[in-house]
Amino acid sequence: MKRIAICAPGKRIEREHADAVLDLAQSIGGLELRFHPQCFARHGHFAGDDATRLKALVECASDPSADAVWFAAGGYGSNRIAADALAALGPPAQAKTFLGFSDPGYLLAGLYRHGIGRPAHGPMASCIARDGGEGAVRRALGFLAGSAEGLEAG
Repeated sequence: MKRIAICAPGKRIEREHADAVLDLAQSIGGLELRFHPQCFARHGHFAGDDATRLKALVECASDPSADAVWFAAGGYGSNRIAADALAALGPPAQAKTFLGFSDPGYLLAGLYRHGIGRPAHGPMASCIARDGGEGAVRRALGFLAGSAEGLEAG
């Protein structure tokens, strides 16, 4: 069973979308998804203020029981906490996969530059709300479970 910690370093995710992701993961099996409560916080359009988002990201990345950190949504708020987050990550982050795209790309690039974990560019949990989103999230869940089926050959 792979354990996936989910945080929102930028925008929040709506509960109905998180529930849809949880239902999809349950139908696939082999994954335990844990949405950090911060994912549903509200501070303007962000998932909490900068300090709240930073704390949640560091908690998820530092959780030794989590195999991966999946970003719930995009939003430029992630770049506002990226430097502080990278400085705060400890040894448990080294073994984790980090998955997301869009503005959390700042975090992925920083992780890559500093040799932290295994950053990967791919769908976020909030993609479930888009046209074709179920397929995108299904591929992301497969990747997080260890499947290479949804990966591009290059």
